[in-house]
Amino acid sequence: DAASAAAIVGNGPLAGSSFVAVQRWQHDFARFEAMPGDAQDHTIGRRRSDNEELDDAPASAHVKRTAQESFSPPAFVLRRSMPWATGNDGGLVFVAFGASFAAFEAQLERMTGREDGITDALFTFTQPLDGAYFWCPALKDGKLDLTPLRL
Repeated sequence: DAASAAAIVGNGPLAGSSFVAVQRWQHDFARFEAMPGDAQDHTIGRRRSDNEELDDAPASAHVKRTAQESFSPPAFVLRRSMPWATGNDGGLVFVAFGASFAAFEAQLERMTGREDGITDALFTFTQPLDGAYFWCPALKDGKLDLTPLRL
């Protein structure tokens, strides 16, 4: 229920639809692997060995920068990601589904330091290559509902 509420417009003319942000990130794997283990853990905010969130993670740790409940109002989106690779290049395709773009934009602004001057530590080894925003219409009787577009 919480995921649906975060990802799908609840009422109004766009009810049942979703807004989607997609980004492709390229990782510098050599840079990340060259970091000491503690630095890797503090960059993400989780221990690499068991994926446990660190209580003492710095403010720049990715999990602290994007903690959805830490925004006012909370910035909940349904997040999914998938690795990609082409030859020796690779990274992550990140997808966020939301009832609007506001929550995604809030998280992105915090990651870039625009909110408080603290940049997300992810930027020490990864960078966004491209991205796009999409609107996914609702389904009505098993078909796309394009009535908000007056089609």
